[in-house]
Amino acid sequence: MPYQKAHICNGCGPKWSIIKAPSFVFVENCNRHDFGYWLGAPFGFRRIKRLEEDIQFLLGNLKDVEKQPKEMWSVYYKNAYRYFQMVRLFGWTAFNWGPMKTQEDLDRLTGDENGMDNKILE
Repeated sequence: MPYQKAHICNGCGPKWSIIKAPSFVFVENCNRHDFGYWLGAPFGFRRIKRLEEDIQFLLGNLKDVEKQPKEMWSVYYKNAYRYFQMVRLFGWTAFNWGPMKTQEDLDRLTGDENGMDNKILE
């Protein structure tokens, strides 16, 4: 996953943004969400896939909030919901609306011609 993270994932916020959103405790979920958006979905399922990715992002963030000290929960819960609202409102700009990505796409992106270092489903 290190190659995947370096080429696809950037923590919280879109890659094109000049101002990065604070990751708080959500950085791993942000990276999973980035990867899901990069993969995309087959034609006819793209809107559903985007919604599923966004819901999983929210649920993952809420689980991470509960791992934090209770005195911080109110702050982190608010941010978890804000981040969910942001991906619902603006995530369409980052979602892969084209053909679903494949292992070959990942290998090309990371320069791994033999497919030895990256597995898309890891």
